[in-house]
Amino acid sequence: MGQKPSKLESYFLCDKEASDNIYRYIDKKVQPNTEYLCMCSRTVDKVVQYLYHNLQTELKKTLSWKYISIKEILKSGSLGKSTAVKEKSDIDLIIFLNGISSIEELSQLMPNIVSSLKTLMERLADDQSITWISDLEVMRTTKFSLGLILKTVNDDGTTFDCEMDLLPSLDITTTKSLLDIYSEMEQSDEDLRRYYSACLSRVQKNFVNENTQPAKVKNLIRFIKFWVKVEQIPLRSYFIELLVIYNNRQHNRKHLATCHVDFNFYDHLKECLRILTNCETLKITFSDNYDYRNYGKPPSSFTVVFGTLLGYPPVNTNVQTVPYLLDPANPYMNVASSLEKSRIVSQKAQELLDNWDRIFP
Repeated sequence: MGQKPSKLESYFLCDKEASDNIYRYIDKKVQPNTEYLCMCSRTVDKVVQYLYHNLQTELKKTLSWKYISIKEILKSGSLGKSTAVKEKSDIDLIIFLNGISSIEELSQLMPNIVSSLKTLMERLADDQSITWISDLEVMRTTKFSLGLILKTVNDDGTTFDCEMDLLPSLDITTTKSLLDIYSEMEQSDEDLRRYYSACLSRVQKNFVNENTQPAKVKNLIRFIKFWVKVEQIPLRSYFIELLVIYNNRQHNRKHLATCHVDFNFYDHLKECLRILTNCETLKITFSDNYDYRNYGKPPSSFTVVFGTLLGYPPVNTNVQTVPYLLDPANPYMNVASSLEKSRIVSQKAQELLDNWDRIFP
């Protein structure tokens, strides 16, 4: 009896014409189409304008002694970084606030801020005069964020779901150097460090955007995300982005001497999969913004606390715990999966390599 095809292989078999050309397949089956991206963009713009016009007044009700306003709303997440896949696209709205003097003060005010955001968004969904939204589901409320699914109404009456996380934050990277921020984090306890994550979102987004050229790099990110979605593999979106960037850098460094650094999709996919087959012993760091050795040993794998921007457990300064892939923007954030989940990742990656010739003839 023949081996049962994987879910990814079954997807390919359903559309042989498209799968004969990987870029055609990605364009047809993986990448969100222009219409969907435009719908998401319109929804996000409307939410952003709604927050600009109403959040300050709402915050005044619960924090009457403070004058807090919005400085900027940064669009991040997979849609914000242009690495989204069909039917699994999220947006992070990083709400940079004025009127809060420090991360410590932000942590103290955060319960009121998140509560105000929740009240405000629920009022938006209940407002009968607003016709572009029909319903809202609060997926999660954490110390750091509000996770929502908005059911948006198009001009033709059709609806679609837009998943987003709202993350109140401070725009500290425009007023302080990263080294100064990391020094603050080093002096903070583990809980307070978590509030820096959203504050470093601009650095994270810029790092991904600056390191995903040519466009084929983002196509590889999308395809691996598609594989992860289809096979239900426990890997986070940001991890995949960083893995592809790391592999691309290693590949370019290896082939620089031969002056042959052309991006071959299949070669890069294989290289990423080979890395993932050893996911349990993964050790990846980036030296763009810091030397991780200056901030203790890499931390153990972190616990999910909000959307695509996640928290982490205390840094282990005595035992170097694997696997780890450290966030290039944050020396205290490990984006790798737990050891148990990494075993699943390794198994799935090996299965794809074993069936390579059948899936990618």
